[in-house]
Amino acid sequence: MRRKKLVESFRDHTNEKPKAKVKLLPSGITLLNLALAENPNKAIPAGKIINLIGDNGSGKTFLALTILADIASKSKYEDYLLIHDDVECSNCFDVPYLFDSNLAQRLQSPNVDEDGGPIHSKTIQDLLYHVDKILNCLYRDWE
Repeated sequence: MRRKKLVESFRDHTNEKPKAKVKLLPSGITLLNLALAENPNKAIPAGKIINLIGDNGSGKTFLALTILADIASKSKYEDYLLIHDDVECSNCFDVPYLFDSNLAQRLQSPNVDEDGGPIHSKTIQDLLYHVDKILNCLYRDWE
């Protein structure tokens, strides 16, 4: 009896009306796409800030670069900004060697100093400042 109620409850949740369509981007990892969006080709919501949380050395930076490399390899995403905010400042990857030169050319930090060197966020306030600055520059370009 309990099992039947559990199955019925599960069916009720799976038969809910579909939510509004969200534009998804590929992650570069088919199993991750399937786990996140039940779609073998796409999983990451476009236009969103994605936080990858985990211990040091758990592969967050490599996963982020894998996602960005897959997006950079597809011509339909040529007009997308590929911004990687390496908050742990651990990006010692040889991006052109591990991924490709296309990602290396398109990958941006959220801000740059006077010499053109990358500035990464140290606090959530830094992140919000950098995102706001990028959006303001984009809006000025559109006007």
